[in-house]
Amino acid sequence: MSYTPGPWSASQDCRDEEGCIYRSVSDALGRTIAQTPSIPQGDQRQGSPYTRKAMEANARLLAEAPALLASLKTMLKGTVWLTDEDFEAARTAVNRAEGRG
Repeated sequence: MSYTPGPWSASQDCRDEEGCIYRSVSDALGRTIAQTPSIPQGDQRQGSPYTRKAMEANARLLAEAPALLASLKTMLKGTVWLTDEDFEAARTAVNRAEGRG
């Protein structure tokens, strides 16, 4: 299985031609590889899965997918002792995916 190599990054708010807000996820060369669903401007209904907060969280999680996968692969090898750097890479990816880094 092949996917676009990381690192990936999440954009700031973007607006489409109708003024709806979305976020995109791009590869290291700036090519868009994913996009969150658009939400109409001002459509922030409580409980809706398409709030700005959810859109931002989804984009961050998508952008960290390559780093999270790499960390999991390292941890699942099972025959290698994990180093402090391995754990730090995993912590960093999780923190960034959750908006803390």
